[in-house]
Amino acid sequence: MKYQSSPEQLIILSEQDAPVNQYRVHRRNLEFRALDSQGRRFRFSRWHKLTAEEIALHMNLNTPVAEWLNARSGLPVEFSARERTHAARAGALTCRF
Repeated sequence: MKYQSSPEQLIILSEQDAPVNQYRVHRRNLEFRALDSQGRRFRFSRWHKLTAEEIALHMNLNTPVAEWLNARSGLPVEFSARERTHAARAGALTCRF
């Protein structure tokens, strides 16, 4: 898998004309959007905030997103007790960075 990263964003490049995945941390939330195979924004493409469960899945699978987040912070990303309690009550939560 090929990707480009900077402290501001991670771009996971596509193979065989598949969409490109772009991630960023914006206002302390991890966000995602899909780009076309050339790296251009789709007409109706917009940023979506990832939930704590989606972020935890990346961490558990040690995806390029998890590696990028850990490299950005210098420490493994963890959820606070308050965030875990809130997530249990609400069923979803965003992780703050």
